[in-house]
Amino acid sequence: MAKLIKNWRYHVLTTIAFIAILGLFSEPKTDNNSIEWLTEFATSKAIGAIAAYAFYRMAKRWMGNGSLPELKEISKEE
Repeated sequence: MAKLIKNWRYHVLTTIAFIAILGLFSEPKTDNNSIEWLTEFATSKAIGAIAAYAFYRMAKRWMGNGSLPELKEISKEE
């Protein structure tokens, strides 16, 4: 478990996943006019989608080159 905590890549993936979830599930205030609301809504969803894609690419790359051995073992078990 200590090796899992010391690997900085897990912290990066957790942060990127948090940003993706926050961006995808957030919604702007309803008291804005419709153009501002639509712009904020589209921006938050774009940030969430880009963060989710970044998470996918980083996880795939790091699992491929063996930088995340614990995560790779967990994914093989299930």
